[in-house]
Amino acid sequence: EEKGRNEKLLPTTNNGTLVLSNKNLTETDFDEDIKLPLDLQRLDLSRNRLKRLPSQIFSMSSLTSLDISRNALQGFPPEIKHLTNLIELIALSNHLRLRQLPLDELASLHQLKVFDVRYNRKLKQAALQTLQEALLP
Repeated sequence: EEKGRNEKLLPTTNNGTLVLSNKNLTETDFDEDIKLPLDLQRLDLSRNRLKRLPSQIFSMSSLTSLDISRNALQGFPPEIKHLTNLIELIALSNHLRLRQLPLDELASLHQLKVFDVRYNRKLKQAALQTLQEALLP
């Protein structure tokens, strides 16, 4: 029976947590091979080669923590607003730019307590200030 290589790529989830860090993944891997469990609570995609967030993430409404540090992301799509239970969004060391961050959608994530975008060279201090004002009540 043919299961493709995603069986090898997906470690079993542990208490709703899936760690896929440091696996050299690109968004194409998710388009073609990796099927993420929809009931995940914590997802770690840090230290990969993602240029955009895999779209299937936005169907994971139970997600509370998303770590996408050390990738090549330039921004988030508006669909990020579907992650209504997100408490922690960690996006350290990417290529994020303020104009590619959907502020209204991010601000609509009312559970969000941790939004870490440090070490994004394109986000200058003024941009960080704007983000803080937009996201923190």
